[in-house]
Amino acid sequence: MRYLLDTHILIWSFENEKKLSKNILATISNQSNELFFSSASLWEIAIKISNDKLKLEYGFSDFQQKLDKNKIFEIPVSRKYTTEIIELSHIHNDPFDRILIATAKIENMTIITVDKNIWQYNVECLW
Repeated sequence: MRYLLDTHILIWSFENEKKLSKNILATISNQSNELFFSSASLWEIAIKISNDKLKLEYGFSDFQQKLDKNKIFEIPVSRKYTTEIIELSHIHNDPFDRILIATAKIENMTIITVDKNIWQYNVECLW
């Protein structure tokens, strides 16, 4: 299976694993699953760090290295995802979540998230 990790799931995976459900821990540790993150998530994290709304225990550079080390693959934001955003209903107005929803829809991926707003879209979600 192919999973797209929401930003908070990325952070919790390395900073606060206790927040993850047993189901999610099993999913992300299963070597047969492919894990992905959107480059928009790194942008969101960087913005929150620069606004003092987030502090990563190991720092931003180490966080990025952990993504590589743990084989969580980056999906760059592309034109086809931004075009899909136009078609999304306005249930959720967070631009970072909207790009994740569009990416998951086009790439036929399941989003791992606790965000109930994302669950309202026609996209597979897991928690």
